Amino acid sequence: IMFGLECHNHVTFAEFNLGLEKLGGMSGKVKQLWLEVDRDQRGYIGLRDFDAEADRRISSFRELLLEKFKSLQEAWRNCLIAERLDKETFVEQCLSQLDGACSQADLERVFELLLPDPSVE
Repeated sequence: IMFGLECHNHVTFAEFNLGLEKLGGMSGKVKQLWLEVDRDQRGYIGLRDFDAEADRRISSFRELLLEKFKSLQEAWRNCLIAERLDKETFVEQCLSQLDGACSQADLERVFELLLPDPSVE
């Protein structure tokens, strides 16, 4: 739900560069790649720069959690209680705790968006 070294919803060029280095570096023009992603030159990039629909869904889910709970940690403890959840359990717990504020289909999509990408190690 949050990313970047400081857990903001964005990463700076320095964090982006560090992330590339941790992935084994990148041959080519890192600054050029950065400028292609940070089109409006905000100085940071976020999920919306890569997938606006995923950003909207995850942000909306985060807002719902923070309306109901004092923090994301509390939401995790109360709503998402298992260490590892399958999709069915995640949806069931969220529907129960969020009093139907999200549809089952929306929760299923959020679950899929939160899964790690198996192609990235």
